[in-house]
Amino acid sequence: MRFWEQKVLFYRNLGFLEQYADYSFEELCVFVKIQSENSYWGDIDENTEDTDKIILSLDKQKVWFIEDYTRFGGDFQDRARMYEKCIEHLSLISDYYFSPENLSVKQKGFCSGRSERWEICFTYKNQLKTLLFCGDSDVLSLHWLSELNNFLEGSDKNFIHTSLSEDSFILVFFLSKTQIEQLTDFIDFEKIEENIYVSDIADFYFEQELYEEAITHYEKVIRKKNDYWFAYSQLATCYTYLQKYEKVKKTYQEAIEMLSLHPNSRNEIESWYLNFFENQIKNINI
Repeated sequence: MRFWEQKVLFYRNLGFLEQYADYSFEELCVFVKIQSENSYWGDIDENTEDTDKIILSLDKQKVWFIEDYTRFGGDFQDRARMYEKCIEHLSLISDYYFSPENLSVKQKGFCSGRSERWEICFTYKNQLKTLLFCGDSDVLSLHWLSELNNFLEGSDKNFIHTSLSEDSFILVFFLSKTQIEQLTDFIDFEKIEENIYVSDIADFYFEQELYEEAITHYEKVIRKKNDYWFAYSQLATCYTYLQKYEKVKKTYQEAIEMLSLHPNSRNEIESWYLNFFENQIKNINI
């Protein structure tokens, strides 16, 4: 038995490739071989680096294979429905455990860096849910899956995807913690950082001059990632607008303290922020 055939058996025993249940093991291996030869990946006999991904990408029920996430909305018609299509795929691979209704996707202006702000609204389990995040118009953003996973109360499964590497493909799954552990040795999963989504929300409130709400979210970002210096700067600015100057000073002091922990490994950006925070403190009159 060839190495990749052992992998086919392994994933079949884990419950993948169920839509090919009528195939004998030999027939399934022939199918995998033919599909690989005519696919993005190339012949599975020759492409030993992507064996696991080649096999899993053929599971159309439990895996969403995105051939090129950087061009997912490349065509105008796709761009107009990029996130509608995304929600449809997520529903499918969750076997409709995630089955939103009254879906609405709108562009809500722009974020810093000229990326677009997207709003996805839907009803899920009789509750109105909203996702608000930044992303380019044709490059698929998935960092908001961290918030979507928070909506899935009662499920032991989460949406998770393969890491964003030099390759432009992604495999998206709906897996339990046990299933993720079973696959971790073979699949490089992306750690979905909740602080990125929370930062998008904080920036939105900041732009709307809703500084109290922005403060709540910037503080949450810093608790999760205490070296996100832009969040410290924005947080201090919020307190400045609210004329809470003691809070401004404390925020800068906390940032300076964090930046001073590893002086020998400080990079150029961190050095800039350290100088900026120190100068800002000097200008505070309390």
